[in-house]
Amino acid sequence: MKNSGVDSRYRSTILLLMFLGAAINYMDRANIGIAAPLIAKHFQFNDAQMGIILSCVLWTYTIAQIPMGILIDKFGTRVAIFVGVLVWSIMTGLTGMATGFMSLLLCRMLMGLGEAPTFPGFGRVVAQWFPASERGKANASFISAVMFGSAFTPPLVTFVMINYGWSSAFFVTGLISIIWAFFWWKYFRNRPAESPYVSQQEISVIGDTDEKYAPVKIPWYSLLKYRNVWALMIGLFAIDYVLYIFVSWLPTFLVKSKHLTLSKTGFVAMIPYIVAFVLTWVFGLLSDHLVRKGWSATKACRTLAVIGMIISMSILLAVQVESISWVILFLSLALGGVMAANGVIWALPAAISKPNYVGRIGALQNFAGNIGGTLAPLITGFILQSTGSFVIPLSIGGGLALVAILSYLFLMKEQPVLIGDHSESNGAGNPIDVNHSI
Repeated sequence: MKNSGVDSRYRSTILLLMFLGAAINYMDRANIGIAAPLIAKHFQFNDAQMGIILSCVLWTYTIAQIPMGILIDKFGTRVAIFVGVLVWSIMTGLTGMATGFMSLLLCRMLMGLGEAPTFPGFGRVVAQWFPASERGKANASFISAVMFGSAFTPPLVTFVMINYGWSSAFFVTGLISIIWAFFWWKYFRNRPAESPYVSQQEISVIGDTDEKYAPVKIPWYSLLKYRNVWALMIGLFAIDYVLYIFVSWLPTFLVKSKHLTLSKTGFVAMIPYIVAFVLTWVFGLLSDHLVRKGWSATKACRTLAVIGMIISMSILLAVQVESISWVILFLSLALGGVMAANGVIWALPAAISKPNYVGRIGALQNFAGNIGGTLAPLITGFILQSTGSFVIPLSIGGGLALVAILSYLFLMKEQPVLIGDHSESNGAGNPIDVNHSI
C-alpha cells in the first residue's frame, strides 16, 4: 500500500485502537469502585480504608508519569504501552484473588505502574499520527472512551458480581485487557512510515517528518519554567480531582445517600457517563472546527475547557436536591463538563510544543492531574468517615472546577512560543505562532 497515491486513512484504525485501549484502561480502573460496597463488606473495611484502596492505584500511576514520559519519548509508544497493559491486566486479575487489605493494596499499586504509559503515550500518538486539524477528534476518541468504559463497566461488573461474585469481575476485565494488548502490538507502529498499512499519500497528509522524532534537548524539569506547562498541570489537577469523585465514589454515593439497590445503581450510574461521552465528542469536533476556521489550537482548546468546567460546577447542585432524577441530571452535567474539558486539554501539549516534546509535557500534565485523582478518593473517604455526608466532598469538587477555570483563563498564554524551539522567536523578535509551527 506504500505506493498508493490514495489517502489510506489508516489513522482511523489508530483511533479505534486508542478508543478501545482507553475504554479498557478505565474499565479496569473503575471496576473496583463498582465492587467497593461488596469488597468493603467482605473484608469489613471502613470508609477510610476503602478510600485508601480506591486511591492507591494512582499513587504509583502518578509517580511513574515523568519516567514513563521520558521512556516514551526515547523508545516510542508501541513497546511501552504493550508491556504496561500486560502488567495491569495481570494485576487486575490478581485483585480478584486478594486475601486482605495489604494484598489488595499491593495489586492495585502495581496495576498503577502498568497503566502509567497509556495516556502520555496516546498524547504522543496523536501528535505523530494526526495533522493539527484532526487532533481534537483524535483526543476525543480516547478521552470519550474513558466515559464509554466507565459507562458500561457498572452493568458489566454488576452482572458478573451478582451472578459469580466480586472476584470474577476482575478476572473478566483483566482478560479483556490482555486481548487488546495483542491487537495493539500487531497493528500499531511508532511512525506512520513504518506501518505496512499506510499509503504515501496518508504519510503526506499526516506530515510524518524526522523532526517529530528528534532527541529532546532539555531535561524534563526545564519544562517547568513555562507558564503554559503550569497552566496545564493546575488545570488537570482540578479536572482529575472532580473526575475521581465520580470514578471512585459514585456507586457508593447512590447506594448510601440515595438508597438505591446495587442492581439499580449499576444502570443509573451509566447515565452520567453516557452524557459525558457525547459531550466529549461534541467538544472535540468543535475544537477541530474552530481550528479550521482560523482559531489557534491553544485558543480553541482553552476556550472550550473553560466552558466545560463552568458546566461541571453543577456538581454543587447535586447535593442540594433530593429527587434522584435531579441528582442524576446535575451529576450528568458535572461529569459531562469535566470530561469535555478533559478531552480538549489533551490537545494542548501538541499545541504548545514541538512534537518530540509532547510525551514529556503530557506526562507532566498527567502527573499533576493524577495527584488530584489520588487525593479525591482519599480525602472523600476520610471526610465520609468523619461526617457521613457527601456535601463537603462534592463542594470541594465544585471549588476545584473554579480553580481550573482560572488557570486556563489567566495562566494559559494565548499565543505561546513553541516549547522546543530554542530560538523562541521568528528572527524578528516576535513569538512564534503555534498554529503556523505545527
